[in-house]
Parts: sequence; structure tokens; C-alpha cells
Amino acid sequence: MHRQPEGITRRQILGNRLIGVAAIVLPSALLVSACNDADSRTRLSTSVTTTTTAQARGPVTDGTSAVDGMRGVTPGAAVSRDFRDRLHAIAPKLDTLSGAAEGYDAVVIAALAAETAVSDAPDKIAARIVDVTTSGDGCASFAACRQSAGLRRDFDYQGESGQIHLLPDGDPATSPFGIVEFNASGALSVTGSTDGAVRRADRPDPPPVTAAGAAADGAIRIATLLPGFGGTRPSAVAAEAGVRLAVDEINGSVGVLGEPIDLVDDPLASADELPDDATVSAAASELISAGVDVVIGGASYDIDRVAVPMLIQAGVVVISPLDTARVLSTIADNGRFFRLAPPTDVIGTVLGHLVTGDGLISVGLATGAGDEDLDLAADVAAAIEDSGGRIVLTSTLSPGIPAETVAQQIVDSGVQAVVVIASTDQAAAIIRAITTSIAPDRTIALYGTADNMNEELATLAGSR
Repeated sequence: MHRQPEGITRRQILGNRLIGVAAIVLPSALLVSACNDADSRTRLSTSVTTTTTAQARGPVTDGTSAVDGMRGVTPGAAVSRDFRDRLHAIAPKLDTLSGAAEGYDAVVIAALAAETAVSDAPDKIAARIVDVTTSGDGCASFAACRQSAGLRRDFDYQGESGQIHLLPDGDPATSPFGIVEFNASGALSVTGSTDGAVRRADRPDPPPVTAAGAAADGAIRIATLLPGFGGTRPSAVAAEAGVRLAVDEINGSVGVLGEPIDLVDDPLASADELPDDATVSAAASELISAGVDVVIGGASYDIDRVAVPMLIQAGVVVISPLDTARVLSTIADNGRFFRLAPPTDVIGTVLGHLVTGDGLISVGLATGAGDEDLDLAADVAAAIEDSGGRIVLTSTLSPGIPAETVAQQIVDSGVQAVVVIASTDQAAAIIRAITTSIAPDRTIALYGTADNMNEELATLAGSR
């Protein structure tokens, strides 16, 4: 059930000032609460304390950023200091930690499933993956959970990315989110935490696993498919580092089934831009020919829409640490696809509840014309209306309509807040136009998505 977080006084103000900025303090890890009741709504936690965003420095050095105070949510939990230090020991130049814990946990889950099944055969691993995240006593490391597996005790792996509970369809039942906000210089900081949880009681369980995949040979073979390009590059690189850390730590202790994990290199590792479909298909075929049991990937649907069907058709288990595409929730995956990132319908619900949780009930949506943007906008709108708000207008951003025209419609509507669900370029254009159109004594709160809340947006939006 939606609850308004206590102590939030931040607002994105377009006009002449920023009102009510409070200094709040975030624990070392985001607090996550699971939803185990019959309520299918995404719930907000009240753990929204952190340090002020005013300390970070962004691209607008004079402190007049047009996105000052703009808020949003991003999937993932803050990692522990211990995990950060271990990760930096093997990858000291990481740009971000986002995705690293999910990459790490994907390996541990696969390894524990193999230990529980007492087999490295992909069909046996797939059949145990949900079990190792849902039943029994909690354990926070491969070693601790493996001990329970050896004693034939039920256990529930609680990983570096937070509490993990995978549903039979492969999606996470609950996911942590960071609440992010731009400061006056356009720097983006985590200012709090929340969680999203979903129950899909109306969705039938997936069919039983039938394709066997590679034959068991005593050693689990894991590959990555996490090419880094465009906006996904930092998280993909971090996820790859998380995978390598998990493999190093497991192999440095007892391995899996008494043998070291065989880590197969990503065939798309050298890609610095989105590969074409033929290249992705060739990479998937290479991994299948190599006899991999599990693939950790991908980072985006651009890769997964080609690679995942091929891999699961061949019986390979796929665990995605990062892909949020909603279509992956309903693919015919033969029980072989799992992910640790929440689908976009959960993201939209969390974002909508953030808006009303900030006390804003009269809301406009500025959305791109693509299906994914429109679907996300529908999720945001439903969450806002479900939690007491109302959608005053929805404006579609397209090349044929000047941003200034859309901005004037938004300003004239009298909304308290606008959620911008569009590409970074489109978001920057509409924010600049609203900044120009709004009267000095008016205020409109701005919210964005994980796709457009980045430093590039702050740079393109410029100053007030």
C-alpha cells in the first residue's frame, strides 16, 4: 500500500528559486522491504534519508542548472563498503558501481543452483534457480549457502544487490530503487531509497524445462554477454566486473561441485557501439558452440531480443543483471530466462508513487512517441491516479511539434509537476522550453526516468 515518505521536502522548482531543501542522511545500503501480501501494488519504504546533493559538482558551474532538484528513480541498491572495496581491488577504474552487485549475484545464484542440483547440466541448474532465492534460512554468501546446500537444508540467498526473490516466471518479486536528484550544478546524487514489489497471481507458471542444453561434464561453464555501448556502457562494464569478482572468489575457495568455474569471455567485449543483429546472432552461436551452461547478460533489449531466444532455444540458462524490458516478462523462455532488474512496469509504478509521495497531485506527462515510452507513461499515470493524484494532460514529444508549443501547453495547464518520459535529447529540449515559458512566480516540479536522468541531460538542458 502506498505511504507518503516522511521528511521529504525537496522540490524541483522551475522559476526563480528552490524551496525547502533538507539535508538528509542515507545508510550505507538502501533499505529494502519485501511485499509478501496479496496487494499487487508497488510500495514505497520510508527510508529516504541521505546527505544533501549540494556537495557534488556537475557541468553547470555557476549553480543555475535547469534540472536543479529534478527527481527520479533508478533500479538497484547501494552496495556495501566491503563489496565496493573488493570490486575496486580487481577493477579500480570503474565509472559506476551500478550493475556490479547484480552481475556478482547472477554468478552466485547459478553456482548455488548447480550445487543444489549436484549437477552442472543447464536443465538441472534452471530448475533450481528460483528455489535458491526463495526458501529457507537467509544466507549472504556463496560459502554460507553452499554449506546449507551440502546439509540438504533449504536456504535463501540474500545477495550483494539486496534481498532477492525470483518468481517462477524469472522476474524479481521485489526490487530496490534509489531516489536520485540533480543539484544546482547538474550533478546527480542518490538522495534516498524505496522498493517496488509485484505479484502476478494471474500469470500461469512457465512450462517445465525440456531442452537439456549442454551435457553435464562436472564443471560449470559461465559466459558473459555484456557489451558496453552508449548509455548502457558504465553499468555493463560494472556488471562484467561483478561477474569476474564472483568467479574469482568462488574459484579461490572451493569452486562449484569441486571444480573451478570456467569463465568464457564475452564475444562482444570489443563492441563500442550497438552491434547489428547478425553480429549478435554470431556471438550467441559462438557461446552455444562453446558448450556454455549459463550466460550472464545482456545489458539491454537491443542485445537480448536477438541473443536470448537463440540461447534458450539451445537450452542455455540466461540470467540478465540489467535488462528491464517488459516484453521479457512474457517471452516463451522454457524456464531458462531470469533477471535481477525489475521490468519497466514496476519502474513506472515506483516513479508515479514518488511523485504523489512528494505531495504533488496535479501532474502532466511529457512522453516520447515510442511504444516503450508510451507504456511507461501509462504505468506512471496509473500509479499516480491509484495514489490520489490526477493526470491533467499527456503531451507527446515528436519532431513535428516544437518543444516550445508543448511547453506552453504544460505551463497553461496549471500542473504542479511534469514527468518527462523521453530520450535525453527530447527531455533536455522540453525542459529548456518550460524554463523559458514559465513565469518567474510559477513553480513546476520535474521528474525523469532512469533513461534520461544523467549528466548529459544536465549538460544539454543548460542553465535556467
